[in-house]
Amino acid sequence: MQKREVGLFAALIAATTVGIREWKKNQMFAQRVKQETEQRVRQAIVEEQTNGTDEDTTTKG
Repeated sequence: MQKREVGLFAALIAATTVGIREWKKNQMFAQRVKQETEQRVRQAIVEEQTNGTDEDTTTKG
């Protein structure tokens, strides 16, 4: 192998490593956003059910 080829392989390995690291960070971020969104939706549903129950059980005179 020539010196240039070794340099190209090293650059390719470095770029691949950085790409994999960034992909993993993006995956973790997407998972965290998904979980937070699901939690907010669940909380909103519970609040709506609670609010709806309070209004439904009140009697009007």
